[in-house]
Amino acid sequence: MIEMTEIEKISQKESAETKPPLQSSPKDDLSVFNENQWKVQDTAQDSSFVPTVGVFIWIGGMFSLLLSFFYFIFFASMLQRAILLTMYSLSLILPKNFPGERFSYFLGNFMMTQAEKYFGLKTTIEDPKSLQLIGDEGKGVIFAMEPHDLLFYS
Repeated sequence: MIEMTEIEKISQKESAETKPPLQSSPKDDLSVFNENQWKVQDTAQDSSFVPTVGVFIWIGGMFSLLLSFFYFIFFASMLQRAILLTMYSLSLILPKNFPGERFSYFLGNFMMTQAEKYFGLKTTIEDPKSLQLIGDEGKGVIFAMEPHDLLFYS
């Protein structure tokens, strides 16, 4: 990492001191903006075994379903086809929360926590109090992520 010279530090300090304070006008919709409300959480990248397993369960689960389907069509014996067909049918018949909400939330939180470690995400939340209030009301929130993803938070 490149260190700043003393001149750059002094010039940044002077520019910070000479900036006019934020003033809100009654017409301005951004009058609620307060820079101190921002919460930044930076996660270091970790590609060890546990985060890799979490990401594989998240992303690889869809691939394994596709792979099992092609195995079912081309290579499976009659007994294996019967077992796979039973598993596919059960997945359609059983209710959405079959293993239970507790297990589903545990698995979802595990996958997202490990993905955060694996990819080394930096999260910036403008107003965490408002986010908590919206979450308490039971409404869903969508986070926009750079460069091209959305992460749902509810």
